[in-house]
Amino acid sequence: MKKINFTIIILCLLVFASCKKNNPATSYPYGSWTLNNTTFKVTSCAADSAGVDLAALDSLTGNPSCNLIVYFNNALPTASGTYTVAIQNSLPAAGQVSIGVGYVAPSVLNNYISTGGGGNQKVNVTVSGGKISISGTGIEMVNIGLGTDSAALTFNITQTQ
Repeated sequence: MKKINFTIIILCLLVFASCKKNNPATSYPYGSWTLNNTTFKVTSCAADSAGVDLAALDSLTGNPSCNLIVYFNNALPTASGTYTVAIQNSLPAAGQVSIGVGYVAPSVLNNYISTGGGGNQKVNVTVSGGKISISGTGIEMVNIGLGTDSAALTFNITQTQ
């Protein structure tokens, strides 16, 4: 009886050890963003037709309006660098970006814009192989529909097309 129990335990350990773990970093290679304790996974990320912003979409939420947009001054960057976050009320100046996040939850439109953070917040931009990657942590955002609703945005997105 002890031999059977020992064999069952060994088999169970082998089965558990061979199970593949779901690694979110490899499941969503184009990045993610987190706002209000909700993480959105990037399923596509592309430049707009005017070439001044990079828009990341999360189609997994079942909400086609779920997006994060990073706006640049007049053109997308062609070289890596650090950009200062500006308030998203107009086209940012050279060396700056502004950020917008929009989603519906639950049946309420949430439209967040970057506040500029007093000029102290930065995002990192990497240009490699013709694709742009952008990351930022703790970016101050405010919901323009609810002026008192603010949140910190953390994101890492990579251009897919």
